Amino acid sequence: MVEPVDPGGSHQSATNYLYDVLDDLLGVCQGAGFDSNGNCQSPGLGRQFVYDSLKRLTSANNPESGLTCCGTVTSGICTGKYDDNGNLSNKTDARGSVKTFTYDNLDRLLFKSYSTPNPSDLYSAAANSVSYTWDTVSKGRLSLEQSGNSQTQYTSYSTRRINCRILRESGTIRPAT
Repeated sequence: MVEPVDPGGSHQSATNYLYDVLDDLLGVCQGAGFDSNGNCQSPGLGRQFVYDSLKRLTSANNPESGLTCCGTVTSGICTGKYDDNGNLSNKTDARGSVKTFTYDNLDRLLFKSYSTPNPSDLYSAAANSVSYTWDTVSKGRLSLEQSGNSQTQYTSYSTRRINCRILRESGTIRPAT
């Protein structure tokens, strides 16, 4: 349990954390405690997390965005979906929109597609996908991000221990909402 104290010395609402025997975070309850079943008691604000047997997150439920499934939802059941290297393959949000991820042989994200447009992640409202291109010298640096007719080009270099990064934007860029 963490009980924040403001600079004036008064105690704010406590935040309680619930862990399983494998030390996975199962829940967070702000403003109240957990009952014997691990549920956040009223009037608390609760968040719940579920993991698979390999300690990979399969779902998260929070008041701001609802249930997010790290996989697919069938008949109301969230089934975690990871590839053989442990990379997340699909993610389903509370609206039922599915985000699909594709990786290269170095486990770097290459492509992200959406079953419905996701304005918070996309540069172009008409696009349902984002592609990623990485440098060719295997330093793991992102060099290009493209969505619809918009793209961001990244150039990184280092001289005398000073790191520089240049961004070039082109196409129609929508401001974040």
